[in-house]
Amino acid sequence: MDAIKRPDPHPLDFDWRFSSSTVSELLGRIPTGKDILFIGTPSVATAFVNSTPPCDSSYSLIERQKIIGVANQINLDINIDRPIDREAQFALIDAPWYLNELMRWLTWAANSLVSSGTILASLWPENTRPEAGDERLALFDWLNTWADFYVETSVLSYEQPHFEEVAQLNNPEFINEKRWLKGDLLVIKPKNPVALVAHLKGTTKWLRYVIGDLQLAIKLDHNDDYVEINYLDGSSWVWPHISRRAHGRDKIGLWSSDNLAASLNGSAQFIEILDEYLGISSAGENCRSSSNSEKINDILQAWNIPKAFSGNVYKWQHQE
Repeated sequence: MDAIKRPDPHPLDFDWRFSSSTVSELLGRIPTGKDILFIGTPSVATAFVNSTPPCDSSYSLIERQKIIGVANQINLDINIDRPIDREAQFALIDAPWYLNELMRWLTWAANSLVSSGTILASLWPENTRPEAGDERLALFDWLNTWADFYVETSVLSYEQPHFEEVAQLNNPEFINEKRWLKGDLLVIKPKNPVALVAHLKGTTKWLRYVIGDLQLAIKLDHNDDYVEINYLDGSSWVWPHISRRAHGRDKIGLWSSDNLAASLNGSAQFIEILDEYLGISSAGENCRSSSNSEKINDILQAWNIPKAFSGNVYKWQHQE
């Protein structure tokens, strides 16, 4: 149902996009004549904007990555930035499925709503991971201190992202049950003010590229001496995992939405080489020569990164 063409989801974003049936379900729950916050839910926001007949509610999409074509987007990172100066009446949230993130996002939304507002938020099922049930109980105990709420089970479904398809094809031990493609729905009515959970500022900085359908992430290590790109394990660029807890994930310095990953040394100089390769800068500007730039260009081609890309390249940064 998305009217806006979005690039392939990237693993760093925990970007699990709603199925068309879930978009329709959630769209039907949005009240009319209210001020709506879509928080990490661009698929529902674009369907809302393009619905027929047009919806009469005002809205904003809160998203750290700019979604081209959505006019009322506030570009920020909820894990870091303060709540907006606004009194909305309804919020729809799809946060990363981790306890600290969801608590931060819920308090961020609650502090942007009127006291009589309503929050709908996705929630991981009990069988998502070994500690998922205990995390849900901790969440519920905390919610009871400031809100009335209930849970609707198996309301949400997600499309399998491309990066997961790649991981599954290359990992014989990959779990096939797809438990994470189904989600529960939290319906929350705040009854007391709640303090904003402390920001979740990360220590790792990533530079992101959107190149047509492809997304690329580069870990900024500030080592400018020499560019070196290596396999993480064996002789394949494929990262055969999707979990944040996967062994070796911290070694990733270069990561694409095709779930290709590598270690990277010399990120600053690599960025210069990449920009020249893409055609968005020339060697005559700032790009320093590199003794292995030809090898790097071969790797970029092997990763299906388009040389001299004719479209727009969008660059942005975030922390993890």
